[in-house]
Order: sequence, then C-alpha cells, then structure tokens
Amino acid sequence: MKRVIALVLFFFGYQLLFQTLGMLAAMLVEMLQTGSWGEWSLDRPASMMGLLVGQVLATLAIGGHVLLAKDIGWDKRTLAVGSFRRLALAVLLMVSMGVWTNYLTECLDLPDYNAALVRQMMGQPLGVLCIALLAPIAEELLFRGAIQHRLFQLWQRPSWAVVGSALIFGLAHLNPMQIPFAMLMGLALGWVYQQTGSLLLCIVMHMVNNGGAVLLYFLSGETADSTMTGSLGETGAGLLAVAGCVVSIGCIRLLRSCR
Repeated sequence: MKRVIALVLFFFGYQLLFQTLGMLAAMLVEMLQTGSWGEWSLDRPASMMGLLVGQVLATLAIGGHVLLAKDIGWDKRTLAVGSFRRLALAVLLMVSMGVWTNYLTECLDLPDYNAALVRQMMGQPLGVLCIALLAPIAEELLFRGAIQHRLFQLWQRPSWAVVGSALIFGLAHLNPMQIPFAMLMGLALGWVYQQTGSLLLCIVMHMVNNGGAVLLYFLSGETADSTMTGSLGETGAGLLAVAGCVVSIGCIRLLRSCR
C-alpha cells in the first residue's frame, strides 16, 4: 500500500511542481515584456500557455516515472488488443458508457470547478493534445498499469483491485462533477484490464472517451454548457441514457467471451 500512496503523491507532486513552474515562467515573460510582474489569469495568453506547458510536462513526468520505476506487470498481453472484435466492443462500451454517465452527471448537478479551465484548454492545440492523447496514456500507465497491478499484488483479489483503482482514479480528479463519472469509467477500464491484461486496449478506450469529449465540445459550438437534456429534452435524454445502458451491458457480456 505504501507504493500505491507514493504513486498518488507523485501524481499530484509532478502537477504541482510543473504547473507552478509554468505559472512563474508566464509571469516572468510578462515582466520582461511590460517591466512589471503580470497577474496570473486564464484569460492571459502567457498564463494559459504556462499552465498548458506545465500540464504537459507533469503528464510526461508521471508516465515516465511509472515506466522507469517498473511498476507495471508487463507480459505479452500488455501491448496487444487481441482481435478486431474485442477492440470494437471495447470502444463501443466506452462510447455507450459516455452516454448514460453524462446523463447521470447532469442529474446529479454537482459543481464543476474546472469548467473555465476546460474551455480554455479546448481552445489551444496543446490543450487538446494533452486531453485527448497524453493524459489517457499517462493515466492508464499509472492507474491501471501500476496502481491496479500493485493493489492486486497486495490483496490477491481482482475485483478489489479494480474497485480500489477506480476509487483512486475518481478522487484524483478532485472536481465534484468529474468524480462520479471518473469512478464509473475507472471501473470499466479496470474490468477490461483485469479481463484482457491489455493496457493498450485501456489506453485506446480512454483516448476514445477524451477525444469524444473534445469532438462534442466543438460540435456543440465550443461551449461547455450544452447538456443532453437541453439538446434532446428530458424524455429524449432519458431514453438515450437507457439505450446506452443496454448497449454497455451487451458489450460487457460479449467481451467476457471475446479473445
């Protein structure tokens, strides 16, 4: 358990370190340009760029740390996705989960402390790169590849390891609106990893989820305020959520026997 705690602390520590350095660098740039220390704000291009560079460096740092520390239980399945059928089912599971978990998140109506930050990140190529590509890789290496693996070694119970890694994954987001969604997503990713042993498959699923969020953001007119209920009405959104649940259950049943 000490190693799991250490990995979580490294995750937050790298973010604190590199984002602080990015913020200081942004203020230094403003000082050189204006002759006085600039106020840090998401609306300032230099501040946003400093934050994004810091986030990218933090993401690369935690991914590199996990790889160099050899916390992942590598075998021949780790970087294999299996058959095309398994890949398609895993992707469909993640897409269908996105439907009903988004609806559930809307129903809970929890505060979203990251809304302004997400909008700013979506407006920057580096932000999109971090959300859709780098974060899924680093987070799967950490939460499934390392933490879930360590929890399984500790408890020797696959289901406990899946639930434990999902809880840590959800709480690590720190944002009330994201926590329930991240926990449910973590359960799905952890289950797939436990069933298949494929970390690459989990990375692809995570990329599909994050990339889908980016795509919907731009399709909805670049606003984070659009909702399923607002777009489809209460009945339409509810029916779509139920359909998503049915598809998710079907994908899980088929993935159990898929090689």
